[in-house]
Amino acid sequence: RYIRNSIRSNSHLAIKCEKCLDDLIAMQEGDFSIFGVGDLAETLYDLSAKKNIRVHAIYDTFAGGMFHGLDVLPLVDLKKYQGKVILGTLDRLGERVEKLKSLGVGLDRIIVLL
Repeated sequence: RYIRNSIRSNSHLAIKCEKCLDDLIAMQEGDFSIFGVGDLAETLYDLSAKKNIRVHAIYDTFAGGMFHGLDVLPLVDLKKYQGKVILGTLDRLGERVEKLKSLGVGLDRIIVLL
């Protein structure tokens, strides 16, 4: 039962990720950034490779390291980026949205996949 629910949940999230990317493409967004390196980030990265949109950068509270060949950048660097930011994890969503807002990222640029 746990495995079946996990598969169903992951399938639902993959569909949400794909729809999100399709919506960004329809809005003529050429790229997007990801905050967090969870399962959603993995799915978004994998799907973007098959679509006409690219991952601009990966940001996290713990900068450093690599994510699919991209440097994981500190959140403060988001001040320089004006595109959409998708939360790449479902962990502590409210806290993450507040952190982005405190950096000047408007709600119109923050995408939460639920």
